[in-house]
Amino acid sequence: MVLINTENCKDSIEALKKERDYIEQLKATLNKNTPSRSSEEKHNYHTEYRAKNKTKLYQQKMDYYYTHKPEVSEYAKQYYLRRKEEILRRKKENYENNKDFYLREMKDYRIKKKQQQKETPENQ
Repeated sequence: MVLINTENCKDSIEALKKERDYIEQLKATLNKNTPSRSSEEKHNYHTEYRAKNKTKLYQQKMDYYYTHKPEVSEYAKQYYLRRKEEILRRKKENYENNKDFYLREMKDYRIKKKQQQKETPENQ
């Protein structure tokens, strides 16, 4: 590491801003953590990273799942048991809020099944 400059700063925030200016000017890659980065910048960085590395992150997730399958299954089961009432309440609430949609879907499904039964002979 090379000392670029010595500065007299009022406080640590000003020092971090100066450090960030130098990192951006020199396009330095040694320091991975950008000082004084706003939450919006962090959000944008993580969003871009996830978009660029979507397949890599998915593969890591699947590798973890398959190597820890019993633990993941047990955790999911325990999670459901702990929050069973809340989950059922939300499902019921969702059904009540979208009742027309669900009834229409069930009606369309029954009509479609009847048509399929008429089209295919039963004694084949």
